[in-house]
Amino acid sequence: PGTGGSDPFDRDRDYLGQTVDAYLAVLDALDAPDGWLVGHQAVEAALLATDHRSRLLGAALLDPFSPAGPVQFDVAASITDRQRDDPAVIAPSRIDDLSYRAWIQRGKRMGSSGVDARAYEEAWRTSVRRAWAAATPIPDAPPVLLIHRRDGLDISHHHWWSTIFPDAECVTIEGADISISAFDAGLVAELMAGFISGTPVEASIERRLLTVL
Repeated sequence: PGTGGSDPFDRDRDYLGQTVDAYLAVLDALDAPDGWLVGHQAVEAALLATDHRSRLLGAALLDPFSPAGPVQFDVAASITDRQRDDPAVIAPSRIDDLSYRAWIQRGKRMGSSGVDARAYEEAWRTSVRRAWAAATPIPDAPPVLLIHRRDGLDISHHHWWSTIFPDAECVTIEGADISISAFDAGLVAELMAGFISGTPVEASIERRLLTVL
């Protein structure tokens, strides 16, 4: 399910329920019995670990929000809402990157109206808050990696999710971004790939040069 960018937004849907159903549908379409969840979606990972444990091999999660700290915004709505234009909020490291700003603007042109974007965001918040209130520690959860950008999101969010996934592996990296589309995306991908494969991924020379430059 999307945010109203390509199809009219359905204000009556259960956002989280439909999202979890969509993950399962992807696995079914691939004839895959299970899979990994990679991204920001810790709430969805918790629901899958609780209700569909056999289908979740594990999760690698970057800066997931929680009720322990302020929830500043939703990335998808920030990008698609034509009335918003603040890439510094999403990825401060790319504030001077003209190509990134062009990508944001392209997303707005192709995205939803401000009304639909804000309706989506409110539906998302309602569903997530309901799930947060019902969340309890998952002692038999699959392997979980929690990646925290030091200045991107308050550490209280990270600590809260550590109580839900008691055996989670936690990593803190430098950076102020929250969006995945940041200059350290290569590092994030390497951490996630190494966790999933069980073998640390050696940083590529291209990423090291990019970091230095």
